[in-house]
Amino acid sequence: MVMGELTTARDLNLPVIVIVFPDASLAPIEMKQRAVTYADTAVDFPGTDYAKVARALSGNGYVCRSREQLKSALTQALTTERFSVISYEFPGAGRICADTACCRNHHETRRGR
Repeated sequence: MVMGELTTARDLNLPVIVIVFPDASLAPIEMKQRAVTYADTAVDFPGTDYAKVARALSGNGYVCRSREQLKSALTQALTTERFSVISYEFPGAGRICADTACCRNHHETRRGR
């Protein structure tokens, strides 16, 4: 998603719903750096407030940190005539681990396994 798509949705009055998972990181590059034992370089940056960007472009913007908030935001977004951006900041977002078994364990723990 880039701002051009959001302005097109605004200009054409398209009730598009965009869900972003902000991690404030270039995670694929970070994983490659760690795989070859390089230090993390230029892969972390301050987060973007995507909901605020949507509102600045006359759309709807939501920040969710739980499934209940996500469900509420989706319900609201489905009833509007403007585009919506839902930023779902789930626990653990942006944390990359070079140990595949470790990451798999984290994902399984989050799913309640």
